[in-house]
Amino acid sequence: MLLHIFGSNFSPFTRRLTLALDLLEVPYQQTILGTAQNKERLRELHPQARLPVLKVDDEALYDSSVIVEWINRTFTPSLFATKVSALQKQGVAISVIEKAVSLFYELTRRDEPFRCPQIIEYTTRQLLDGFEFFEEFFKSEVNWVNGQSPQHADIATFIAFQFANAALPEVMQTFS
Repeated sequence: MLLHIFGSNFSPFTRRLTLALDLLEVPYQQTILGTAQNKERLRELHPQARLPVLKVDDEALYDSSVIVEWINRTFTPSLFATKVSALQKQGVAISVIEKAVSLFYELTRRDEPFRCPQIIEYTTRQLLDGFEFFEEFFKSEVNWVNGQSPQHADIATFIAFQFANAALPEVMQTFS
């Protein structure tokens, strides 16, 4: 089985996939593509020109959540959280990723006169609220969200912080 990921390592959605496959020691190939470039190539890979895409032999899977589910079912259930508390943290972490990407796009891809201050303020608050949700966990001595070994909740949490720190350093400076 040949796995080929298309997506940028700057994308937190792509990073979730590569980190999961790396933790499972599953070999894959990667072609670095961004959504701002290569629109024609993207349309060849995905009907909506979105990333990431995982090609499994000659078939393609879309959306990082669907791809992560496929990885779980195909390779091992060990990264799949079963405790409600771990799934809750995974859901918040994925939401933080989505808010960070949304805020990044609003601040970098929309010309300043057309930016919506209310959206920026609300999305920033949601992003910071998500990080505050994790504050107690990060102060604890526990290494992993589920307490035993890394799972997708840990991957999503790590990627959320990594992306927000890289893409939105001025927002992250306000996070205590």
